[in-house]
Amino acid sequence: MDLRDVLGVTPPSPKRLRNEETPPPAGSNGADRLSDLPEGVLHHLLSLLPAHEAVRTCVLARRWRHLWMSAPGLVVTEINGFRSAEKLDSFVTRLLLLHRSGDGGDARLESCEFSLCGFYFDFDGFLPASAPHLTRWILTALQRQVKALRVSLGDFEEDFQLPHQPLSSHNLTTLDLDNVDTNDSVLDFSGCPALLNLKMSFAHVNAHRIASQSLKHLIMKYCGFYAEERTRISLPSLVSLELIDPMGRAPLLESMPALQTATFLFNYDCTDICSDRIGRFDACGRSMCEGCYYNYEPVDDHNDSLLLKGLSEATELNLEAIPDVVCTQAYPFNP
Repeated sequence: MDLRDVLGVTPPSPKRLRNEETPPPAGSNGADRLSDLPEGVLHHLLSLLPAHEAVRTCVLARRWRHLWMSAPGLVVTEINGFRSAEKLDSFVTRLLLLHRSGDGGDARLESCEFSLCGFYFDFDGFLPASAPHLTRWILTALQRQVKALRVSLGDFEEDFQLPHQPLSSHNLTTLDLDNVDTNDSVLDFSGCPALLNLKMSFAHVNAHRIASQSLKHLIMKYCGFYAEERTRISLPSLVSLELIDPMGRAPLLESMPALQTATFLFNYDCTDICSDRIGRFDACGRSMCEGCYYNYEPVDDHNDSLLLKGLSEATELNLEAIPDVVCTQAYPFNP
């Protein structure tokens, strides 16, 4: 496939390449010091560049022509040169197809980031038009055996829903989700036995359960949970947990025997707030108070505490909440 099909760039002319085959003498003013760096260093630098800029380095010299294909990371971001979702999809699809093919195609992709911010797109309806494409990019990255995957939708007003199918990868160790809608299928990580780190920010947790046998570190910041149902968190191998300013009902933590450190911060976005709003540190005693008592769904383990069962093994615990937050009762109050 011609490089012009990828980005519309023209490779160096044969004459120019012949001239560049013989590097200038060391120490001369025309020395290409950057190209003299070890290949591993160049690969690392290319992994830090936005993908469209990394591909453009192919015109620098013969040595650079295929370097971007074997860089260990891809960052799809700041692509303001595309004026339609279809053109962007064409670029990313070919990018994933050609990447790593320079070394035979059998090397794994260490990291992949799809970070799309509305600031870089000046046409309306970008996200709805590109959502099916983004879903395919995610699944393709997993097929390419990516180890660390980040999906961020930045400041788009529309919500992006991740595919309603379980993520499956024996190589994925780190997953970072920012400003996306999740679901029960995505948050069932039984198909990702190597997953160790999960970070979610400004995400909608439209799921009844978050489950993983391997996950060790979980960070959830400003995420929205159900308002009338509790999401169970079942992570028996978890070592560290951060739950910062959740919206909706506080989750129900199941046993976490490996937990060492936990940080919880509940603010007024939490639905478990006493409707009397009088600065109480316990339940108000009114059985109709939906903030104090959980009347929506039975809890099968007869556990009075939503949080402490999962936190009982932690050696370091930081729990902060406004006085009106009540997360101690799993059943309606019985006077």
